[in-house]
Amino acid sequence: MDQKEMSAFKIDLIEQTGTALSFLLFPVFFVAAQIMHPNLFHIEMITEGKQWIEHFRGQDLLHFAHLLEFLCAPFLIIMALHYKKILRNKVPILSFIGVCMVFIGALMLLGNKSALCLTISGFDTLNDQQLFQLVPGLNMLLKKEGMMAVLWLLPLLPLGYVFIAVSLFRSNHVPKWQSVLLIIGSLLLANPEIEVINFFASFFLAAGLIPYSIKLFKQISFSRE
Repeated sequence: MDQKEMSAFKIDLIEQTGTALSFLLFPVFFVAAQIMHPNLFHIEMITEGKQWIEHFRGQDLLHFAHLLEFLCAPFLIIMALHYKKILRNKVPILSFIGVCMVFIGALMLLGNKSALCLTISGFDTLNDQQLFQLVPGLNMLLKKEGMMAVLWLLPLLPLGYVFIAVSLFRSNHVPKWQSVLLIIGSLLLANPEIEVINFFASFFLAAGLIPYSIKLFKQISFSRE
């Protein structure tokens, strides 16, 4: 094997391993993040800054959960690129639309978790007087005012995966039950940030994705031949 072939082999090995890891780490991170949310089965939506402060004040596990969700974005993009590759010649149009939606949605996820989640971990270091002075700003963040309105596009992420899962179902690339679990989990995520729904969605997604990640790990070739 010459140097060029060796380089191509290493790149392919890194790509296969990274893809398999993404399909494993995303559901693990996402399930862990949902479990860490406080008052998980409280379905009331947070609509006001004071209510939001009561929700996140002193909740270090919640802040870490938001960090895990933030880190899910690159995994979701890598997964979408993999699906684009395998579905290109089977269900090209529907899968391509889904992948485009996922790319846009993943950017919105990064923006959402940066502006609304990682930011509040910084706010949580303030004393009570300083923090409650920020209530008008927190109200603005919750309402996604100004250019933050673009974050309303976040549902494109789970809906994009619905398109991809339907494409998988039609292509028979994975067992149909895995496609169905991916569809259910993705549809559940298209909700207005109700934590208990996200909790159940994470387990549907994990049940559909982890077996596929195991399949990808088994397919990794360490042979140079």
